[in-house]
Amino acid sequence: MRGDRHGTHGYDNTRGILQWGADASGDTMDLLIVRHARAEDPVCFAATRQPDAKRPLTAKGIRKMKKAACGLRSFVPSIDLLVSSPLRRAVQTAKIIADAYGGIEWVEREELSPGAAPRRLIAWLAAQRDKGTVCIVGHEPGLSDLLSILLDEESEQPAKLKKGSATLLTFEGRIAAREGHLQWHHSAKELASSA
Repeated sequence: MRGDRHGTHGYDNTRGILQWGADASGDTMDLLIVRHARAEDPVCFAATRQPDAKRPLTAKGIRKMKKAACGLRSFVPSIDLLVSSPLRRAVQTAKIIADAYGGIEWVEREELSPGAAPRRLIAWLAAQRDKGTVCIVGHEPGLSDLLSILLDEESEQPAKLKKGSATLLTFEGRIAAREGHLQWHHSAKELASSA
């Protein structure tokens, strides 16, 4: 069920974007942005006549993500809120992360679906301001669009978010445009090497 817990391109309207977000108490919030792991080829999967939302991870994608998720724990010891797009490949990735963190719960949010407006996700994230570390699992190009809005230094944006990669931003105060400070970005391979 969307929004329930489970066991579990650019935008030119910067002035409007800058109004999104919420004031906060002064504590920091870490936002971990993860692109889903490698999924089945979209063209081949389309031949099954199933909707793209049901396209799963490949066996290799699952193996690589399990290693990456184990390595992720050396960079981010705990996650307070894990959130996934409702698409199967993102949900499977979130479950791998949840398992690596001892079986934590996660929620699905439409705001992480492909094509969703970044402002909706930013507004939702701002309402989660009391959480210490929030991990979102989503898709390209939406995650890159989100980063281009949130980063305080656009020049720090990773050139490409590869499948299974993770990017950590820190917010001190508001969760809003140009308020996110880049801490690091690692590919799935780099994360796995830290396991």
